[in-house]
Amino acid sequence: LVGLPPPAEALQSFRATVERSGLEAALEDVVARLLDSPQFGERWGRHWLDVARFAESSGKEANISFPHAWRYRDYVIDCFQQDLPLDRFLTEQLAGDLLPFDRDAERARLLIATGFLAIGPKNLDAVDPNQFQADLIDEQIDTVTRALLGSSVACARCHDHKFDPFSMHDYYALAGIFSSTKTYFGTAISPANRIGGDPLRLPDLENQLIFHRSIPAKRVTDLEAELESLRQEQETGKRAVMAAVMRGEDPGDRFTLRDALRIFWRSGAIEGQLKKVDAKGNAVPLAMAVLDHESIADARLLRRGEVSQPAELVARRMPTAIQLPPRGDEVARSSDRDDSSDRDDSSDSDDSSDSDDSSDSDDYSVPADQSGRLELARWLTDPRHPLTARVYVNRVWHHLMGSGLVASIDDFGTTGHPPSHPELLDHLATSFIQEGWSTKRLVHSIVLSRTYRQASDFREQPFQLDPDNRLRWQMPKRRLEAEAIRDAMLTVSGELDLERPDGSLVAKVIGDGPISLIGLNRSLPTDLDGSTHRSVYLPVLRDRLPDVLELFDAADPSFVTGQRESTNVPLQGLYLLNSRFVRDRAEALAKRLVQDADEPSERIELAFELCFGRPPEPEERDRVEAYLRDAEQTLGLEAALADLGQVLLGTGEFRHLD
Repeated sequence: LVGLPPPAEALQSFRATVERSGLEAALEDVVARLLDSPQFGERWGRHWLDVARFAESSGKEANISFPHAWRYRDYVIDCFQQDLPLDRFLTEQLAGDLLPFDRDAERARLLIATGFLAIGPKNLDAVDPNQFQADLIDEQIDTVTRALLGSSVACARCHDHKFDPFSMHDYYALAGIFSSTKTYFGTAISPANRIGGDPLRLPDLENQLIFHRSIPAKRVTDLEAELESLRQEQETGKRAVMAAVMRGEDPGDRFTLRDALRIFWRSGAIEGQLKKVDAKGNAVPLAMAVLDHESIADARLLRRGEVSQPAELVARRMPTAIQLPPRGDEVARSSDRDDSSDRDDSSDSDDSSDSDDSSDSDDYSVPADQSGRLELARWLTDPRHPLTARVYVNRVWHHLMGSGLVASIDDFGTTGHPPSHPELLDHLATSFIQEGWSTKRLVHSIVLSRTYRQASDFREQPFQLDPDNRLRWQMPKRRLEAEAIRDAMLTVSGELDLERPDGSLVAKVIGDGPISLIGLNRSLPTDLDGSTHRSVYLPVLRDRLPDVLELFDAADPSFVTGQRESTNVPLQGLYLLNSRFVRDRAEALAKRLVQDADEPSERIELAFELCFGRPPEPEERDRVEAYLRDAEQTLGLEAALADLGQVLLGTGEFRHLD
């Protein structure tokens, strides 16, 4: 529930509650405490960031930093902590800029939410801006449909979907919605970056985090004058070349390609700097986000998906492959529930009017003067939608149980797996909607179930009948995710800093300055694991993840990832043996053992309790005592305990859930 090992005092408290009040009361108590913990939002926010393909750089050929992406990361964590209903959560991410608000703080939050559509990978080295725009729209369609529907409509870009009933017209109907949307991803043009993307200015708020610097007002004036001079130089040069050509003369050196490139790069750099400050040179808050485009229009179908072969216009609409059943009273919309007392004021100021004013209508047609993202969000979060709630509860079940009721987490289509328990999936989805789209209530109901309480013990008879455990006769043993392994090491060593860090390393160290190309920037530390904050706050750079995330199968941030791989390879063992990070944790654990326990036997007991949540077996105790007696004489007490600590941190038991 929180992605951290339980401290010794929590284990003792749980055992005492079981003895005093019984198992049921003890479980209710600990689940309620964990759901209310600030660490719940960090744990479950990270699950959604996998789906949202969160990263702080563009990836692809020119890997340029996204210095404002951290705002979306913090938004997601806050939403899970506050238990923002999923229908509202999804609506904010798809169309937060189109929702009503009553104060600047809420407006800023809603704009940041739309970073979901802006943080994807981008080929900023693209030569053809039309191709770049088509690929950007394609990536947004793929993300939205794969994340929310468990099936990618993007497969119908070049032809009707080969397996699922999505047509090219469905694809280009959605393409019109996203082509009528302007994406603010905030990368300035530079010699490494041909494609510039404006950042979106947020409302000014008190104590707002801003990592780029203010500049003198005179500097702003000088930059504006230089920019205007460059534009005039370019225009004059173009006219001189055209005049020479019209006269049949060789343009010569009147305005060369080198001149054009010089003006292009310098103008881009100036524009990027001016967008970070106001007219007085004061740094302004920026975010990755989207807004409706000034030009709202339907998209043209592209033959074979090629921008050079446009065909007929396709009206913006919802995919016709998914038909909503007739409206009934069996499931209430979120507007009919009364759960405002359970909601944080920062997230529900206008919830009753956000996406529910059409709850009694089946009309999700797109207005002529808007992109259609708000209608798309309303359609996706309609309680009658057959996929959205089911895809989400299956994701939650997967994270709690180790595998989904639908084993292909991101594929609910014909090439995916059928649900092992379709009635259970239906029950969870409809209950989830009826109870207010609450993630915490869903988690609560699952973890207190008999199925979740099962041990991981092997049993011969059910194994013979169901070797893949699709019928849930045991809780599978599984390796912890990369973040949980790292956070566990910091927890048992006593070093974990539970405070949220300000911003991110990328924003502070790289920003969007002249050397924003990740491969060329030397200001980032070699060890990206170095922080003692939770791993969700580590820098997430495409093609350059921190070692512990890379080696232990963190999600590839370029793709929607509902289910991570879990590999067992030699490099993981070498990391645990040789990593400076692991050795530092072992040495800190040794200091903790010396400080908190006086006798060798007590230190061994405490070490096993911290690392494994259990006392040592008699044989383990004997072997550790014998080792420490010998090692202390040659290495010293703390060095011997550090070796012991590294052994315990490197065991399979430490990094597996049993």
